[in-house]
Amino acid sequence: YQSTFGAAIWSKLPLQDGEVWEAGGVQMLRATLVFNEQAIRLYNVHPSPPLFALDTWNGQLGGLAAALAAETGPVVAIGDFNVTPQNYWYQELTNGRLRDAHLDRGRGLAVTWPNGYNYVPPVRLDHALLSPELICLDIQEGLGKGSDHKPLIVDIALQT
Repeated sequence: YQSTFGAAIWSKLPLQDGEVWEAGGVQMLRATLVFNEQAIRLYNVHPSPPLFALDTWNGQLGGLAAALAAETGPVVAIGDFNVTPQNYWYQELTNGRLRDAHLDRGRGLAVTWPNGYNYVPPVRLDHALLSPELICLDIQEGLGKGSDHKPLIVDIALQT
């Protein structure tokens, strides 16, 4: 889908209920992965950057926050959120339930943007948010090419 910023969800395991859904005028992806008979909801996140249309950006993040808050089972939301951990929307997105994988692994100062450019200051705009049923075993930033953001490489396990 052209309007999803070229995003995709790739999985070695079968995906169910895959869909392009809209949050405040931007299309994002979500799907369900079943692992050990447990459904895990996956979100590939990429709202617009807040450069010109702040009302649109707020609508997109508000729609995303509402969708994540409505999830009752295990959920993973990963992508370019275009917010830093200090931003109001980051707090709304984590909603007291979702945890930041970088913080779980003691990597809160990691940088994901810019990738290969000399913009100042470098920040973390890309996040992996996990519900309590999931644990982050490892998270790293890749080198990546073709994007101004570094890719996230995340190893996640289901809590037992």
